[in-house]
Amino acid sequence: MNPSRSAILALACAAGFSALLLGACASAPAERYFVLDVAPSNRPALDPAYAGDLSVRVGAIPQSADRPQIVMQRGANELDVREADRWAEPLRGGLERCLVGDLRRALPAAWISSTGPHRDPDPLRLVVEFTGLDAAPDGTVSLRAEWTLATGDGAARRTYRRNLSHKVPGGTIAAIVGAWSDELDELAQEVARSVIARPAAPPLAN
Repeated sequence: MNPSRSAILALACAAGFSALLLGACASAPAERYFVLDVAPSNRPALDPAYAGDLSVRVGAIPQSADRPQIVMQRGANELDVREADRWAEPLRGGLERCLVGDLRRALPAAWISSTGPHRDPDPLRLVVEFTGLDAAPDGTVSLRAEWTLATGDGAARRTYRRNLSHKVPGGTIAAIVGAWSDELDELAQEVARSVIARPAAPPLAN
């Protein structure tokens, strides 16, 4: 008994759908995950003697970059959201982790933490806000930030700003993330200088 025409058509459609599904799966690029790096520990300290207490917090970050995918500029008013190139941790957390690590290297005798506890019940408070985290089509990678330093009661509050920019040969995602990591280290150096320049707090009683 020959199979009916409708049965043959159904089998053909099912086979075609399966082929399309397999083709779509095969063409989807594998996801890659990236993290920002803390500067190598063998770099020299900025001030080995500074022993203050510093609380670190990352405030606002660009909304366009605050997502799992790495975002690059495609043009003046267009972004390229890289679906296959992703952050391995929330971007805000990665920025904060690297800042703390880079500051600890720059000021090794200081007590620096984003989570506490602190030696001083009223540590110097650092809040860093990122206003730009860009990777342009011409290979320019840039970071823009401003930060405030204040005591717990808000006294002697000061605000600082820094724009950093580098050209990245090749423009690979790994190179771009590496450039952002280097710029975070440069930012930490500037933050550390602003911390050192403040009047020192009196030592804690034993």
